[in-house]
Amino acid sequence: MKRILALTLVLTLALGACAGLSLAEGDENFNSTGYPIANEPVTYTALARHSSQYADDYNEYEAIQYWTELTNVQFEWEYLSTTDWDTQINLKLAAGDIPDMIYSPLSTSQLQTYGVEGGMFLDYNEYIDEYMPNFKSSIEENPDLGSFATMLDGGMYALPRTLWTYNIAAPIYYRGDMLEELGAEVPTTVDEFYDLLVLAKEHYADVEGFYPFLSQPSYIHNNLFPAFGDAYQVPYGDNGDGKVTYNYATDQFRRYLEFVHKLYAEGLINPEIFTMDAATINAQVKAGQCFFLGNVGTQLTGEHYASGEVETKILPPLVSEWTDEMKTLEIATLGYAGRTINANTENPEYLLRYLDMFYTEIGEADINVSGVSSWLGTQGVNWDITEDGQCYYRIVPEDTEGLSEEEYKNKYVIDSSYVGTVVLDLFPINNPTQEMKAYESAEHYYPYMKYRLMDGFFKYDANENAELTAIQADINTYVDTAIAQFITGTLEINDANWENYISTLNSMGLERALEIMQVGYERWNGTITEE
Repeated sequence: MKRILALTLVLTLALGACAGLSLAEGDENFNSTGYPIANEPVTYTALARHSSQYADDYNEYEAIQYWTELTNVQFEWEYLSTTDWDTQINLKLAAGDIPDMIYSPLSTSQLQTYGVEGGMFLDYNEYIDEYMPNFKSSIEENPDLGSFATMLDGGMYALPRTLWTYNIAAPIYYRGDMLEELGAEVPTTVDEFYDLLVLAKEHYADVEGFYPFLSQPSYIHNNLFPAFGDAYQVPYGDNGDGKVTYNYATDQFRRYLEFVHKLYAEGLINPEIFTMDAATINAQVKAGQCFFLGNVGTQLTGEHYASGEVETKILPPLVSEWTDEMKTLEIATLGYAGRTINANTENPEYLLRYLDMFYTEIGEADINVSGVSSWLGTQGVNWDITEDGQCYYRIVPEDTEGLSEEEYKNKYVIDSSYVGTVVLDLFPINNPTQEMKAYESAEHYYPYMKYRLMDGFFKYDANENAELTAIQADINTYVDTAIAQFITGTLEINDANWENYISTLNSMGLERALEIMQVGYERWNGTITEE
């Protein structure tokens, strides 16, 4: 097992303890233990990434209402759309226009630029001893958790989370009823997959708006690219030699693009994949306008099948003439939870204690709040565990307004912004769509997961970060456009155009970007030992 050592974290924790920081000294409204955290309500401003699947006002969420009543800590929310989050959050950060807390995760680069270099964010390490005992225990028990979020200056400007459930895969699903109607077998190769899409297009030609395959591009890339060679992660990966590789510039990726273009050109994939939002995709999925679908299979309830039963399945990884290994990318168990606090926020101790609630596991506290609450809501109200302790189940009303359990949760219970210790090693019951995903993932997805290069979380110094950010900004814009052009056919995939694509990447500084990332990777690996 690989384990990240927390040498920097230990040092900074010691420094924080020596500093003896006590923000709340003399504040009679603040309770350092127990609940509520505030005797009289306190209010903070918060900024969240938002899409149509979530509540219009996060204060309407059942879980947030419970936490507010429990703690007397409440929020005034501001939202940025998921579609233009990257642009708008950068504008806000550059202008210094941030609220008390940025709820959604920032990138490592943003934390470096505005936290380490800009001093805009509160350093959690200075306050963990005083106000976050649960978080302190968590990182003592799992040093990976703390060192993951610790920057090169020893500061921690965003909270980490650890995530493990049977319901976090991001696969390609298919409708089992359609497979049976077609009299077909589950495809195992890319050629069989193509033939099945052709068959479905012919069979369902009379269904208005039907396309055999409907998915946003990222899920197509992640799930089909591994079938065309030895690599399995995009855009960057470690293909087995310890080196950071840009897999968007490989022969394997060209083969993959040629295949997806073929699907696009023959009308086997919805032509609006680059412009459709989540609401449009969900509507078409529920209307029966596709056979295979990317990552939205849990939206199909028994109501969408003639049998009244959920017949959705997960497509196992495909193989081809270029690889006979079934493989997919492992789940990232460590990640940023966000919750970045403005360094100028007054009385952050209330926020710190509030966030500390989520660094407990199920049953550790008597308030029905744990890390799992940031995913499922309040235990005993929104979900619970069976008496034998073997399974969990969601508690939903009889009328879910046509929504699946997960959709209902996202709209009325809590968003999917995990924070803390989100570990639930149990299978769901009495929630058909989640049962489907859990058991299908355990059989057809998890067994084939391979090592994930955590390139998005590598740590860089100020100069490295500035240079890499500039290079990647140009490359990302160019590549996104080129991929769309290659898939749609506005740019033919031939030797001349591919060579121009590669040479353009090189002229933009791809090799230099890989050099900097290799430094980050070796820095990461330098803190890893085998147990």
